[in-house]
Amino acid sequence: MCELAGKGNVSEMIWFCKNLDLQGFGKRLKDVCDRYDTMMEKIMKEHKEARKKKELKDDGIKDVLDIYEDENLEIKMTRKTSKASLWG
Repeated sequence: MCELAGKGNVSEMIWFCKNLDLQGFGKRLKDVCDRYDTMMEKIMKEHKEARKKKELKDDGIKDVLDIYEDENLEIKMTRKTSKASLWG
């Protein structure tokens, strides 16, 4: 991700190329996001299973899962936003 963020993108510098993925940044960024999503799904699933077995450690993922599963919240947290909050 840092490698993609640190490079210049020709499509951003030349206005008529903005919809073209000349250097493949869009494709690589989508690949990184998909791999991150898969990794976070696995981690959240592991934590959820550990919670059922009462083996869960007290960490940030536990807190995000608590908020995600809380039915009494006025604004519900989606699976997508819970993964995003762990990333940022």
